[in-house]
Amino acid sequence: MNISANDYRLIFLHVEKAAGSALRNRLFLNNIAKNYIWWGHDESLSLHQALLIGGHKRLPFYIKQGITHDRTVFCAVIREPVERALSLYHYHYRLGDITKNVNETILSDQTFQKRIENAQNKYLSGQSKFVRTVSLLKENSYIVGTQDELPRFISVFEAQLGLIPDGPVVGNSGPKGYKQDLDVSEEAYVRLLTLLAEDILLYTYISQQFSGLFCNVCPSKWDALGQSLRSARS
Repeated sequence: MNISANDYRLIFLHVEKAAGSALRNRLFLNNIAKNYIWWGHDESLSLHQALLIGGHKRLPFYIKQGITHDRTVFCAVIREPVERALSLYHYHYRLGDITKNVNETILSDQTFQKRIENAQNKYLSGQSKFVRTVSLLKENSYIVGTQDELPRFISVFEAQLGLIPDGPVVGNSGPKGYKQDLDVSEEAYVRLLTLLAEDILLYTYISQQFSGLFCNVCPSKWDALGQSLRSARS
């Protein structure tokens, strides 16, 4: 059965390699036993039956499906862009999806370049440009935290919705020392800075202007979202 037209949704825009899996397992699904979809893990409901939605889908996917901002709270965790790109490389290299070394991949692998190029902006707004993303954040209900501020990000959901993590939630940073072992060349590093320029602006903005936690959700919307989630759990 579809959710009511009066219900509010919480959608987690799960940026790759930015603590999303930890939040899924230890915060969101620990508190919401049903009425959820997490793309790639549990897709047993249709999109219009779920109050909590998460996974590696970007904002335009939801807009195309008719989900509007007026009854939705969007949230996301972002990560320092260069660190995130190297973590993504390391993850897929270990899986065998990428076989070239890190410098060859950054400089010549167009698939990888496209995957990382200002991807965090694209998750949040569907646009690569920082100014477009910031405009959307200010106009709608968003919660965006940096990975370094995960405890504060979680505290918002504890305070506003009563969601309590099942144990510590920490970022999935890979084996200790992997970044040093990658040995990124100066040429590759400069290329990363070019590919990630708008993401760097976004990360710097959230980090410096909001101390790592941007929240633009009004009290009435928190109340409505909380009521929808409580009704689903009852």
